[in-house]
Amino acid sequence: MNTTPHQLTASDGYQLSAQLFKASTPSKALVVIASATGVPKPYYSKYAAYLAETGLFNVLTFDYRGIGESLQGPIKGFDAKMSDWGRLDLQAALAWGFDNYEKVFVIGHSVAGQVLPLAELSPRITAVWFVGSQCAANHLWDGVYRFLVNFFWKVSLPLSSNALGYMPGIVVGGGPPLPKDAALEWRSWGLHPQGIWQNDEAVKQKYQALTMPIYFVGVHDDHMMAPLRAVKFLQTQYSNAETTHQQLKPSDFGLKEIGHFGFFRSRFKDKLWHLPVDFFEPYL
Repeated sequence: MNTTPHQLTASDGYQLSAQLFKASTPSKALVVIASATGVPKPYYSKYAAYLAETGLFNVLTFDYRGIGESLQGPIKGFDAKMSDWGRLDLQAALAWGFDNYEKVFVIGHSVAGQVLPLAELSPRITAVWFVGSQCAANHLWDGVYRFLVNFFWKVSLPLSSNALGYMPGIVVGGGPPLPKDAALEWRSWGLHPQGIWQNDEAVKQKYQALTMPIYFVGVHDDHMMAPLRAVKFLQTQYSNAETTHQQLKPSDFGLKEIGHFGFFRSRFKDKLWHLPVDFFEPYL
């Protein structure tokens, strides 16, 4: 396995930082890893290397515009919406993939499950594996977590974003800041009962155009970021895809916790990392 820096060019000319992980033998299949909100691509590097080392795939990671090495200029006032991450950035990754490989698979984390259908080429994907992907609509959270989510959507996100011109990462517990327009669009999804759909027939049709196998994975102890109802609601929005759901319970794997970000951590390599490979392999 070897890895090299790569650059993607979106349809609007924006340059995106990417990393290509190549198997030691030639592969006709590519896995694109689509990140969670605000998570730079190095977070997924160990998992991408693991996938490439199976010899079944090459793997592409990339940073959405405004995130990590795809941030050009200051974050304050940076022009990017969250929908651009699917419509332009993930689209650029898929376009490069289809230009160079016979089959393209996607592993999507968190927000990737919401923005994937916005990419024009998404219907051509062979199969998709989502972990922690959810509809953002606030009514899908319960109890104290609904209170916390509503405080985020209605208070901390808009106040910080409007005051600073960007959303600081501390607002969601750490990590890089988000462009203001991306944060405010995300907020609009969280406050609408349909999330990203927002009664937009064009967005609904993009979801309904996807017919490939999609595996949704929720995590039993992911109460704050992707509770079960939010994961299942997103799954129903992919109404024409061949969807499957699995809820990972840490104790079933001899673990104490997994959480929203745990799957990609190397300490879970032996117990969890094979799951997407097992799902993709029959479609190679």
